[in-house]
Amino acid sequence: RTEPDAACADAVAQTLRTLANSEAFRSHQKKRNRGGADAGPDGSGGGDSSLEVLRWLVAKAGVTAAALHGPSAPSPEAPKRKKQKRELDFSRVSTRHIAFLVTYCGWNYHGFAAQNDAVECIESALFKALLKTKLIKDRPTCGYSRCGRTDRGVSSVGQVIALRVRSNRMVPAEEAAPEDAHPEPHGDTQRTEPEQGPGADCDRLTQRFCPSKFNPDAEELPWVESTPPSEAGELDYVRMLNGCLPPDIRVLGWREVPPRFSARFSAEHREYKYFFNGAGLDIDAMRLAARYLIGMHDYRNFCKMDARNVHNYVRAIYFTRIEKIEGLTSGDADMYYLYIVGTAFLWHQVRCIAAVLLMVGRRLEAPEIVQELLSRQGDYSKKPQYCMAPAEPLVLSRCHFNREKDLPSFYCNPNTLVTVRAHIQGLLEANLIRGCVLSETLSQCRVTRSNIEPQSHQGDVRRPLKHIPLSSRQKEDSYEERRARMSGTH
Repeated sequence: RTEPDAACADAVAQTLRTLANSEAFRSHQKKRNRGGADAGPDGSGGGDSSLEVLRWLVAKAGVTAAALHGPSAPSPEAPKRKKQKRELDFSRVSTRHIAFLVTYCGWNYHGFAAQNDAVECIESALFKALLKTKLIKDRPTCGYSRCGRTDRGVSSVGQVIALRVRSNRMVPAEEAAPEDAHPEPHGDTQRTEPEQGPGADCDRLTQRFCPSKFNPDAEELPWVESTPPSEAGELDYVRMLNGCLPPDIRVLGWREVPPRFSARFSAEHREYKYFFNGAGLDIDAMRLAARYLIGMHDYRNFCKMDARNVHNYVRAIYFTRIEKIEGLTSGDADMYYLYIVGTAFLWHQVRCIAAVLLMVGRRLEAPEIVQELLSRQGDYSKKPQYCMAPAEPLVLSRCHFNREKDLPSFYCNPNTLVTVRAHIQGLLEANLIRGCVLSETLSQCRVTRSNIEPQSHQGDVRRPLKHIPLSSRQKEDSYEERRARMSGTH
């Protein structure tokens, strides 16, 4: 037998103390002192070697290596070594230029575009997921582009981003990202582009303005379809990213795009929807006013002017429509949405349009106010001051690309798509339950004439503010005045 190791020293000592106090050991000691023949454990004569006494005690106890590590004397486990994270060598992996279809509820975020680490933005969450899954090395080298730049509180069901990500497929060298790709700026705290789309000049917009390209009555082709067999060995990008994203942000599909594809500049047009309660509104007047928006106009009276970065305010709107949402009401009132399609949109343009149309619906302004604001003549040579419509009802509904050359549709594994649908269904049910709770609360606040009449004190019941016509309101500074102030000449 070998000597016990340090880890078992306490167990051995306890065993020896127990044996030393036993009757057998005291009898052995008496015999050893008399020099008895059976003093030693092997039948030999007694001696005063401490090692011999220890061997006898161990032999009597039947201590073995296995017993020392048994339940009565467990050996402490060696501390586990932390598994070191292995850095991925991106110079040795294949990449592909891929577009992702992204949906998100923007109510709890400070807009889509990343600003700084202290502000929660949709884009920041996407890049955290891309880095955690090691799909990209970093932002500057992935050739990133985005289609729309929604502001704080605005949601989307059809946002598109594009970038180069890690792939299981061997990509030929000639498919590498071109040097003149259009990466988006990063880390800016100031707005460096219009809210949506490129700040194109008039000539380029004139060439792109082709209403015949958009047919609102055309049959909608599937936007997300099952991953084809040719992509069976590819990474399940949707599952990987959704596992690292917050619950109110989801990737719905992916698709390889040409090397020079830009989610921003390759987009042909964008669709928005703005939801509103139709109670007391003249919907026909709103529809008439909305039709005046169609065409290519200077929309500086329908946006928040950014004179530092945007110098052209001509944009093209292809189509507008105001529709009732079937089967959805708020109390006794029907719910509606404004549907608007254009090549690109200025900062807060859709929210400003919605605000003016709602004035028309409340009969505070005539439908022709839209024509007058677009003319920029007389009282409307400068933008009158008015509040934008709230951001929460606004949704970037879809971004359109050339389906033959650029982006036919998106892929998603069928099982993954079922999981995504179940997740979104859960979010819907949770919000429906919240709506039921609020509806129950509202039922306890019934208002009758007997409730109101006793409240005669001034200020108990607020009256609506008197509407000031847009033509009589104070005007904002013009673009020229803003630029002069920036240059210090005014």
